[in-house]
Amino acid sequence: MSLFNDLNINDKQRAFVEHYVETFNAQESCRRAGYSPKSVMPQSANLMKNPQIQEAINRHRSAIAAKHEITRDQLAEGLVEAFSMARARERPNEMVSAIAALAKLTGLMIDQRVLQTDQHSQTHLEAVRTLSRKSCLEPD
Repeated sequence: MSLFNDLNINDKQRAFVEHYVETFNAQESCRRAGYSPKSVMPQSANLMKNPQIQEAINRHRSAIAAKHEITRDQLAEGLVEAFSMARARERPNEMVSAIAALAKLTGLMIDQRVLQTDQHSQTHLEAVRTLSRKSCLEPD
């Protein structure tokens, strides 16, 4: 893929990136990319720390979004709507899924770890917190 030509990554790493953008699961992406089953756990952690891999992931995500003319804000709005619908139906599992997806979308959670945030992500974090408070504190 031409997105990666100037990056110092090999074919297996490219496959990892493509699978990661699909699954958001580093260990599964390692397996699918052909890494040894015995090394999946440490290898996936190392790949996720690699700045070249992170850049490739960001480029791949951006290319997909541009191709489909989708913005993060549109996706976030859809997830907020999904959360509201789940809340109205009293489906806590679906509410949690929507919040988790929104956190991943905004970069606040990767593989279930909360990250440091920049100002843009901070705005989305406040939206997640607001939704969470509303679901727990306000009766329908």
